[in-house]
Amino acid sequence: MLFSGQGSISLGKRDASGKPLGLRPVGDATLTIALATEVEEHTEKQTGQRLVNHRLSTKKTATTTIVADEWDIENLALALYGEVTRVTGGTVTAEALPNPVDAGLKYLLQHNNVSDVVITDSTTGTAKALPVSQYSVHGPGGSIVVQDKATGGPFVEPFLAAYAYGATDKVGMFTQPVPEVWLHFEGVNTADNNKPVIVDLYKVQIDPTRQLDLITDSYGTFELVGNALLDLLRPADDELGQFGSIAYPQITP
Repeated sequence: MLFSGQGSISLGKRDASGKPLGLRPVGDATLTIALATEVEEHTEKQTGQRLVNHRLSTKKTATTTIVADEWDIENLALALYGEVTRVTGGTVTAEALPNPVDAGLKYLLQHNNVSDVVITDSTTGTAKALPVSQYSVHGPGGSIVVQDKATGGPFVEPFLAAYAYGATDKVGMFTQPVPEVWLHFEGVNTADNNKPVIVDLYKVQIDPTRQLDLITDSYGTFELVGNALLDLLRPADDELGQFGSIAYPQITP
């Protein structure tokens, strides 16, 4: 039987007994599983040729590599050892910018996804507004560049920013412990009339992604590399073992 696979990959946390909880599809991706053993070889010492006469297996490993096409926030949380934080929208009335502000430099507000930005100074009594023609705003990034802080002045610093901000999903880096997930693949063999093939790895420890290509001339991908670990929550005499399994469902016409 020849094989050419297509299918969907899902990952999910495990409960206290090792059973999978809700599994989340990772979207378009490729999946490979590499099995390997490390061995110690013994050579005989009688013939003068030092021939190998025994091999002792010292370690068995199963490495999974998911190359993900879709940069959704949940995939990035796995890749970065982070947790998704969902910021709801709101308003800010008087956020102080650094004092002093240097013309031409970029300053970051506390929030992303900003709009309706108004900059005033700290004049006692009635504050002066910095003309909008003298500064620029990058709304998604939440950044401000003041090109001219002299015209219309003098202004009293620090400058104060008032603005609205919209909802934003964020994920921090290295804020969570090493993730251990159940990996489930529901695929078809396109070389054999799309017959189904199912793969389960019971306990996969995901490594942080090695690289995020943020400026590219083609579609960006990133890797979720993991190691299948021995699942001691499964009985040692389980007929499908304690690592994983591959299933060929027998579909009758």
